[in-house]
Amino acid sequence: MRFIFDTQIYDYILDNNVDSQVIDKCGTLYITNVQLSEIKNIPDTNKRSKLLNLIENLQPNKLNLDSGIWLDDLYWDDSQPWVDETGEAFKALLGNSQNKRPFKDALIGEVAKNHNLLLITNDKNFSNKAVLLGIKTMTIEDFLGV
Repeated sequence: MRFIFDTQIYDYILDNNVDSQVIDKCGTLYITNVQLSEIKNIPDTNKRSKLLNLIENLQPNKLNLDSGIWLDDLYWDDSQPWVDETGEAFKALLGNSQNKRPFKDALIGEVAKNHNLLLITNDKNFSNKAVLLGIKTMTIEDFLGV
């Protein structure tokens, strides 16, 4: 199975002491610059450090973003080619999440759709819209079977 976590899922894993080996056994994990940027921008240095260590332990495969949107607090990623356009999936997902910056969820959802990844999110609005676009979604609790 190939899957991608919405950023808040890393918080869930950390807060609930989910063993990284359990996640490794589920398949191949992917990540984008969005999740990494959101975590790097956490003001609490202790929590930020723990989440970055978690990601290092999980060793997700990095995927480039499909739409060109380098706004606000996204860190530039040297491996990311410059893209000026925004894709249809991004546009369809924009504004349909509980995230304060919905363009970030739209970017993650677009990557999930374009790479046929299972999207793991506990954001019901985001999940519902993703499903309408043909993206398979699951909550982290269902994914882990808890």
